[in-house]
Amino acid sequence: MNIGIDCQEIALFKGKIKENQYNLLFTKNELNNINKINDENRKFQRIVGYYCVKEALFKSMKLKNLELSFFSCVEVDYDDNGAPKINILSYNFFPQFKERIKKIDTSISHTGNICMSVCLIELI
Repeated sequence: MNIGIDCQEIALFKGKIKENQYNLLFTKNELNNINKINDENRKFQRIVGYYCVKEALFKSMKLKNLELSFFSCVEVDYDDNGAPKINILSYNFFPQFKERIKKIDTSISHTGNICMSVCLIELI
């Protein structure tokens, strides 16, 4: 089992990522979920949450160089209970995992100005 954790300060993150970069970091489904939120603070928590999940997944895979193409290979969605889940859309960036991932679990938490995500990967 591999574990990855990512933590971001929401206020600092706002200055790092510009809105015109969202289509590089998030899928259409993720952008639709983000744009459904009217409250700007909650919307940005969702943006940072998605980013943290993808970073935590990257870290759990123990990959060396994070490229923007990684973000489009992975989608954060929600199960029937509202818990976050990860969908692998393409293994192009990490083909060594295509036949090895048995299960991926993730969690996202927000409090104040901090967003954190944990990702566990169970490998075959």
